Amino acid sequence: MAQYDQIAAKYLAYKLHSSFCEDVEYHTFVHHLLLPALGIKDATTIDLKKVLASYRVLDLACGGGYLTRKLREELGCEDVVGVDISANMIAIARTNEEAHPL
Repeated sequence: MAQYDQIAAKYLAYKLHSSFCEDVEYHTFVHHLLLPALGIKDATTIDLKKVLASYRVLDLACGGGYLTRKLREELGCEDVVGVDISANMIAIARTNEEAHPL
């Protein structure tokens, strides 16, 4: 796990210098993973918060919890759990949640 913690630390350092990475991750997640998985071709015709409100989501390899929080904040999932192998990344996610509770 120490090796993963080192990789996670480098990834986090990169993300701290630019929100561009988070924006790209979020767009990729929504438009290339989530919408196709739900069979939705055009996100402009639906309210994703209504569609996702009934889903329970497990965010594996959640890192610092960025997408985990987005699932709840912007996409309306009521039941979201983030899991990561890196204790450091989980600590960051917890710190973010304590600072800005959902």
